Amino acid sequence: MNALFFMKGLSMIEEGYCNDALNLVSSLQSEDVKFRYLNALASIRASNKDLAFSELEKCLEMDPRNIECYVLKGKLFWSVDRIEDGNQCFW
Repeated sequence: MNALFFMKGLSMIEEGYCNDALNLVSSLQSEDVKFRYLNALASIRASNKDLAFSELEKCLEMDPRNIECYVLKGKLFWSVDRIEDGNQCFW
């Protein structure tokens, strides 16, 4: 069931319904890393980069080897001109 909700949230983000995706993720109240990642992605699309950084930090605390989180965090750093921090995420 979690996989279905994850795919639904991801498709909502891709279609531009970021607030709806955020509402979906928050209504599930799941501590799964995938949903934290989804929340970070929706926050980026909704132009709330501070919340995205916060969610990515929580993801990496829960799963320090999550490659998708490091890639997204690196790209997020690059988007705010923190090139060295972004590069460090990829190393």
